[in-house]
Amino acid sequence: MIKLVIFDQDGTLYKRDNQLMLTIRKLTKDWLMKSLNLSYTEVENLYKELPKKYPNPYYGFKSLGLEVENYMSEVFDKVNPSDYIEFNDKLYDFFKHSKLQKVLVTFASPQYTEELQSKLKIYDYYSKIIYGKELKTYSKR
Repeated sequence: MIKLVIFDQDGTLYKRDNQLMLTIRKLTKDWLMKSLNLSYTEVENLYKELPKKYPNPYYGFKSLGLEVENYMSEVFDKVNPSDYIEFNDKLYDFFKHSKLQKVLVTFASPQYTEELQSKLKIYDYYSKIIYGKELKTYSKR
């Protein structure tokens, strides 16, 4: 019997090809260019190669001498999710009426997450939200 459902945030509660995800990718690349003083071409190559060595982006950033907290404030906290996503009545109905315990796990910042979940009107339906930055291993497992 299922008692708990664990949700990933980005690309699960809304479509992965949403403009929100594209904006975050662009801001991430801009942040990498600025932080590492790289050209656009160098960042494009880094963006393709880094996940091969570091499947978790936080480890990839740390390998480059970058701080996760800076990434959060310079990328996620600069985005207003309400500009990119809309309320989804089916998703809301599921969260509102489901008796299952719901947990959210995300690598996004708390500020961004709260804004996104509030826009979807499902923030209050989670029994817990786990932020990847709080986990020593940066693993959602």
